Amino acid sequence: MAQSGMIELAKGLRKELGMTQREFAERVGVTRVTVNRWDNGRAQPSELAVKAISRLAEASSNCKHDGFEGEGPSQLKEQPGARGCLLPPGLPDNQAPEAGGLKDMREPECLEEETRTNVLKKSLLFSHLGRDHLVELSRQTEALDVPAGQFLFMEGDPVDRCYVLASGTIKVLKHSPSGRDFVKAIYGPGETLGNVLLDMHMQRALSGQAVIDSKLLVIKRRDFVSFLRRHPELRPQILMRMLNLAAKRHQAASVRLGEMATERAGCRLSRALLALFLNFGPTIPVGRHEIAGIAGTTTETASRFVSSLRKTGVVRPLRGKVIVLEPEKLRALAEVSLS
Repeated sequence: MAQSGMIELAKGLRKELGMTQREFAERVGVTRVTVNRWDNGRAQPSELAVKAISRLAEASSNCKHDGFEGEGPSQLKEQPGARGCLLPPGLPDNQAPEAGGLKDMREPECLEEETRTNVLKKSLLFSHLGRDHLVELSRQTEALDVPAGQFLFMEGDPVDRCYVLASGTIKVLKHSPSGRDFVKAIYGPGETLGNVLLDMHMQRALSGQAVIDSKLLVIKRRDFVSFLRRHPELRPQILMRMLNLAAKRHQAASVRLGEMATERAGCRLSRALLALFLNFGPTIPVGRHEIAGIAGTTTETASRFVSSLRKTGVVRPLRGKVIVLEPEKLRALAEVSLS
C-alpha cells in the first residue's frame, strides 16, 4: 500500500476505534506527536509503524468477522494475552485471535514481578528502597520494548511518566533548526528518564531514542504519586535523589557545551569516548554517529578520529559499537587534551 494510503488507513482506523491520538500512539508503538503528524499529513509512517497499523487493522477486522460486528468501538477492549488485538467484552482468552508482532513495539507478553523488582533495585533512583516497597512499586509498572531507532518520547510531549532502563541504550537529544542533533547524554541499564515529580505540568525539552533494542519499565505519574501518598516517609529521599540526579546531568551538559565552544574536535571526542568507557565499560554500545552527537562534531570527523585510534590499537570499532582495547592510552589521550 502507498504511504499516502497508509496515512488514510491510520486516520480512518483511529476514528473507527474511537481512540484518541495518545491511545492510538500507544497501540502502534509511536508517540502522540507522531500520530498528530500523520493526521496533519506532515509525516509518513515508518516501516515498523506500517506493520503495526496493518496488524491492528487486521485484529479489528477479525473481531468483526467472529460475529461481533454489531459491537461498537467503545465496547471493544484489550484482553490479557492478546497484545495488539481488540476483543469484545467477555470473550475468553483462549479464543483470542493471534496478534503477534506488536509485542516488538508494545508491552512484552511476560515480565515477571521478580524481574521488575530487580530492575528497580538496580536503578539509581530506587536502589535505596526496601524489598516490600520495591515489590509494591513494581506492580504499578508497565514493561515496554523499544526497537533500535524508535523514539521513546519527543520534544513537546508531556512529562507524565518516567522510564527505568532495564536493558539496551537510550540517547537523549536536542533537535536543532539546522538538522543536526545534539546528544545530551547516553543512558544504559539502571538509568531513569523523566523526573515526573520535578517537571509537573511541563513538556519534554528533549527527545529520547533507542540506540539498540531496549527494554524499559514505565511508571505513570499518577501511579508514582499514589505510591508516595501511601508512603510519605519515602518522599524526601526520592525527591532528593531526583534533585541530585538532575543537578549532575545539568552540570555535565553545561561542561560539554563549554567544551564545544572552546576546544578542538579531537579533544572533545577523546573525552567523550573516555566518559562512555567509564559509564559502560570496555564495550561502548553506540556507534560513531552517537559519539559525534555527544562531542558536537560531524559523523565524518568522529569516524576519522575512531579510525585513527584503531590504527594505534586503542579501540576496535564494530557495527554499532566501539570496543576499548587500551583504556590507559585512551585515558592519557583525554588527559593530554585537558592540559
